[in-house]
Amino acid sequence: MATHSTPPRIHKLPAAKQRRLDQLLEQNAEGSISAKDRERLEALVAEAEELMVENAKQLANFAR
Repeated sequence: MATHSTPPRIHKLPAAKQRRLDQLLEQNAEGSISAKDRERLEALVAEAEELMVENAKQLANFAR
């Protein structure tokens, strides 16, 4: 049984970063991404992954 009554706040990328990530993912899928943009894409993906891991940890702790 969960000991917490309020679910944790789920964190996500700010809207502008999410839009940029979506644009870069599309360019990458089309094969039209520059080296500079690929670096930015990798950085944004890493940031999004960190948020997902942190959210998962918080949700797992909440479910305990």
